[in-house]
Amino acid sequence: MTCEPINQIWSRADYDASPYLDTIITSLNPKRNHCAARLIHVMHTILVDLITDHLKEHGIPFDAISGETFTLTIRFASEVPEEP
Repeated sequence: MTCEPINQIWSRADYDASPYLDTIITSLNPKRNHCAARLIHVMHTILVDLITDHLKEHGIPFDAISGETFTLTIRFASEVPEEP
């Protein structure tokens, strides 16, 4: 009896902030800090589900994305930025 390999993958969410923003984030009161962490977790979970659902629908093994990354950058500006 042969068993098919389990189609699974692990993902992690990390953030990288400029020093000033990191200071603000780490100094948030516990309620806001929890809210920020929860938001990142929910966004991470939804995006992973969308990607893995797509892979399942197309018969692509999850290890096809092993080592791949997704980066979201939020840039604050005091004026409306020009289009790139």
